[in-house]
Amino acid sequence: MNHVGKLFHIASPAPDGLFCGRQTRFRILEPLLNIAVGDPIVVPKLSVRPADTGIGKYLTIVICAATYDFAAPQNRFASDFKNAVAVEPKRMVTYDFDSDDDNVRLIAEAVSQKGYNPYNFAVYQVEDAAFKQAVEKLMP
Repeated sequence: MNHVGKLFHIASPAPDGLFCGRQTRFRILEPLLNIAVGDPIVVPKLSVRPADTGIGKYLTIVICAATYDFAAPQNRFASDFKNAVAVEPKRMVTYDFDSDDDNVRLIAEAVSQKGYNPYNFAVYQVEDAAFKQAVEKLMP
């Protein structure tokens, strides 16, 4: 079961007030259009565990349930783009960055590197084989 044909890493959000033109914003968000049902998505700094504060030294792996939707239902975030990639709620798992697991450490180090900068791109399509293998082993 190799689900990691395409792997996406969602960078942390840019600070409020950061302006990007339409073409720049589309270029940044365009990889969302390539996410297919079943693709894993790595979200750093976010926890889905109830006991955690929600944002911190975590990484969460989710599985895409439906492709990118430009007309997602209205949600409670007023400044949100109102579009989304649906994920499978029963297939979400969170790990601590400082885990002893080699796979978690490899992913945590990769998403902490300078190359994955949320100010450059909101979404990265990851091609690194070691990163993909680590995610495959940790997928829910």
